[in-house]
Amino acid sequence: MWYGNFETVLTVTLIFSSMIIFAYSLRSLFFIFTIISNRQKCSIVMKEEKEEGVNTFIYVDEKIDYYYPGNFFPFISILIASYNENIVIERLLSSLSKLSYNHNKFEIIIIDDSDDGTYDILKKWQKAISNLKVIHRQNRDGWKGGALNLGINNLNKNSDIVLIVDADNVLEENTLEKIVRYFRDLEEKEFSTYVIQGYPKSTGIYIENKKSSSSSSSSSSLIQSNQNEVNKEKIDYNNNKNNNKNNWVYKGISFRLYQRNLVEFIAKEKLNLPLQITGSLFAVRTIVLKSLRFSHDICEDWDLTLDIYLSEVTNNLLVSVENNFTDHKKFEKINDDRIINNGNKTKNNEKIQKIISFEPTLVSYSEITNKLSSYFRQRMRVSEGHTREFRKRIIKIIENEKLTFLSKTELFFVGLRYAKYIPSMLLVIIDLILLIDQGINNILINDFLKISIGIQGLSLIIYILYNILSLKIKYKFLMRDFDFKDIIYLLFLNICTMPAFVVGSFLGFIRPKGNFYRTKRNE
Repeated sequence: MWYGNFETVLTVTLIFSSMIIFAYSLRSLFFIFTIISNRQKCSIVMKEEKEEGVNTFIYVDEKIDYYYPGNFFPFISILIASYNENIVIERLLSSLSKLSYNHNKFEIIIIDDSDDGTYDILKKWQKAISNLKVIHRQNRDGWKGGALNLGINNLNKNSDIVLIVDADNVLEENTLEKIVRYFRDLEEKEFSTYVIQGYPKSTGIYIENKKSSSSSSSSSSLIQSNQNEVNKEKIDYNNNKNNNKNNWVYKGISFRLYQRNLVEFIAKEKLNLPLQITGSLFAVRTIVLKSLRFSHDICEDWDLTLDIYLSEVTNNLLVSVENNFTDHKKFEKINDDRIINNGNKTKNNEKIQKIISFEPTLVSYSEITNKLSSYFRQRMRVSEGHTREFRKRIIKIIENEKLTFLSKTELFFVGLRYAKYIPSMLLVIIDLILLIDQGINNILINDFLKISIGIQGLSLIIYILYNILSLKIKYKFLMRDFDFKDIIYLLFLNICTMPAFVVGSFLGFIRPKGNFYRTKRNE
């Protein structure tokens, strides 16, 4: 009797798990077909070209003037949380020192928790960057979110926009001008947008910079001593495919990030589905950030994403649509219901609330690890924090009247994106148990098991098709071209890190709080 019940439980679990994986497969396929079918209409422009008899969709960069005439300079605050970043921090500082935006209209605030000499480097760079403020904490209370909240407390009173940047990034000179233009363009299109998510281009390169201690103490000398290093980095970043440090781990992660940013995010931007903030590079309106702030858990960017979509703060904000927003007072909080959520027009037919927008040409160069052990621990941390914060907000998502059914569905897909590896692992285990216990012949005569095997096979076919189609979409601004080897690298990477996803997600369901693990920098 017990054996029969156990077999029934296995069968039900098998079919349920198969359906979950199949749903995620269909979602990915839908996104890739959205990109291809709307290639002329997406926020980035693509054209069809024939290369060796194969149709590919090639990115065409539009010529955009990122500057407005006159004194169009909203005040921008750049916030950076730093913890033991002595390997990479000077690359970021070098790029910050060369930002071309009006220096009277932006500030840089770095909140440092380091004990490895990073703080000493930052203090020396204050002589070179006049608008750099460095705050040193004696503890890591609240992890990255706690550090950023301290930065929010020290924002310039005129701050209009906050740019959040990770310490391993290198910014382009006109980054701030781009942000201003993107917000302005969205306003002109009658969108109400509170966050612009950028695209950190992944790189595995580590370049040993000259240390500040060996540089001249003068500001001009300090900047000049790093100019050649920054130029060298840009060349190396754009020609890094032959670097021997870029192993299969780096290539697999790079392909995953490409699919997330340039397939999923662009498709969701087109469909106006909820987008996720990724903390490495994004700009947010100051009034929103001051109202919501960051959580003190281990996935503060995902927590902020959910808070923005669910909070009444964003439902009650109306952004000024005047010709410019140089005065922070033009960001007004109102108490009417003219704005409703995600893709629906307001009652007065005035604005569409987009909330979070993805802009793939707002780029930085961001390091990714090339060590499997480091990536494994990172995935465990992200899986736990991501799952826990979604679990805490499930009821709020269901009950939220502003969110459309499609938006709620997408938030569930994203919220369980790491937890889906639990049924994936169950599929592998149960398939092996049934195969060993019953053999292939007995499995094929069981209708329920045949259905499950069929769904799993179809999911595998869709997965392969999705990855092949991903290779066909070419972007000129990519760090390197992807090929079939990258599909294999990503597949093997997912197999190796599946236990991290499973354990992390499980902890997210049962544990009230986790521990922050910072991904080690490449050396």
